[in-house]
Amino acid sequence: MGQQFFNNFFYNSITNLNPFFKIILHYTLKFSCATDTENNVLSIPETFMLQQNYPNPFNPATKIVYRLAKNSPVELAVYNALGQKVATLVDERKQAGVYNVTFDGSGLPSGVYFCKLKAGAFEQTRKMLLLR
Repeated sequence: MGQQFFNNFFYNSITNLNPFFKIILHYTLKFSCATDTENNVLSIPETFMLQQNYPNPFNPATKIVYRLAKNSPVELAVYNALGQKVATLVDERKQAGVYNVTFDGSGLPSGVYFCKLKAGAFEQTRKMLLLR
């Protein structure tokens, strides 16, 4: 996250470059974090992680990003404050990598919801706030 912030800040602070160079610089900075410089392939995350949804609070949709360090059966679900499952976003075996899912809360009332990721023995939960 810090590297992405630095890349965006660096790119946005350059004002005296010609447009062609800005495009190349933007492409290089945007993809330099996701590739292995020796083999030029996408890197696999070292740890499992459920990132905080964005935006949060949200209305009506939000983006959820999760990382898998190895191939795993994955369940990504959303629960209400009473612990009732209101949506299953993912329920399948996935390869190691980074994934993103959009959760649409259009049919739900405002309130606190919990997004829970189960991947093998790993479990993590994040709080989300739906505001109308």
